[in-house]
Amino acid sequence: MDDFGSWDWVGREMLEELRSTFQIAEFSDTIPDADVVLFVKFPPPPEVWPKIRARIIYCPIDYFGSAEEIEVQRDFLKCCRKIIVHCSRLTRYFQRLSSVEYLDHHVRFFNETPAECRQGDSILWTGVRTQVPALVRWANTYKLPGDLLVLTNHTQSNDEATPESFGFNPQNEVRVQRWSESEHYRAIDQSCAAIDIRGTDFRERHKPPTKAMDALAAGLPLAMNRGAVSVDHLDSIGFRCVTLPESEEAASEQTVAACYDRWLSREYRDETRSFGLALRELLSRKRVGLRLRRIIDQVANA
Repeated sequence: MDDFGSWDWVGREMLEELRSTFQIAEFSDTIPDADVVLFVKFPPPPEVWPKIRARIIYCPIDYFGSAEEIEVQRDFLKCCRKIIVHCSRLTRYFQRLSSVEYLDHHVRFFNETPAECRQGDSILWTGVRTQVPALVRWANTYKLPGDLLVLTNHTQSNDEATPESFGFNPQNEVRVQRWSESEHYRAIDQSCAAIDIRGTDFRERHKPPTKAMDALAAGLPLAMNRGAVSVDHLDSIGFRCVTLPESEEAASEQTVAACYDRWLSREYRDETRSFGLALRELLSRKRVGLRLRRIIDQVANA
């Protein structure tokens, strides 16, 4: 399903890592004869899954919008030999139904250009259009320390991509561009930092920390709102991300200025670059593929 980034990330790119070990068939509607079947994001229809004789692995990336929606799928989930979550907060919802394992996405969007050689001074935000309102609320509350570059998808090719059409007020200088892989790589070199503001609904509170990992791997000093899941995840693996006030707080200018000072400091940039280089190795496509291969082997041979 090419419209969904999760298919590229966990589907197509992981297939390339697994082909050397397994015989692999891609499918959309007709499930092939197999020892193990892995579903990415979308579970099979209720009339289909009881007929599957293969051992099932399921990656429910961003699919569920509430705990109640997970409960609706409990019969299917109980049939899965393994559920792979990409956000550790989801574990508690699935572990009573099946065996659960956490797996990171691999990092994808980074250039080899050293951070100190970049000429850009924008603050970069990337994400799908449904995530933009949380960013708008934040940017309409606080003035950023630089211009904001927003890379996002539009629902139609002729959508008006102006800051006003997305709801940004004039206090920040904002540019909105249509996301593409080439634009993403170009934007990295145009930017001095990255921002990621998360919302509060179920999906937003259970998003994979992928954008944060990619920003750090690209050497972009990252700031996030305090409630974001990625803040806790980074803290658990030894990186203290700069945190910003929530949009509802209307924090004092002194509080916000202190956050900005840390965010744009040379010390934080150096920490980011060092940690980002480690992430490029630890979360390379090859290494994440090896971890996925181990999970598949365990399911196939159990």
